[in-house]
Amino acid sequence: MFHSSYEWEGEIQKDSEVLMVIKSRTSRLDDLTKYVRENHPYQVCEVISTPIQHGNEPYLKWLNDIVPEK
Repeated sequence: MFHSSYEWEGEIQKDSEVLMVIKSRTSRLDDLTKYVRENHPYQVCEVISTPIQHGNEPYLKWLNDIVPEK
């Protein structure tokens, strides 16, 4: 857990937050974003993606095998 400071509706907010890393596929990002938006307490929740360009091949194979395409 970490502390986050941000501006919301013209005021500085300070909250405790948990940073989550969710392993998925680009083709599943819309569904994942929808789920987070429906279950997150904030009106505007952070969902971002980072493309994988390189990595440990056995790990990338496992990720490919375990997360189905949409």
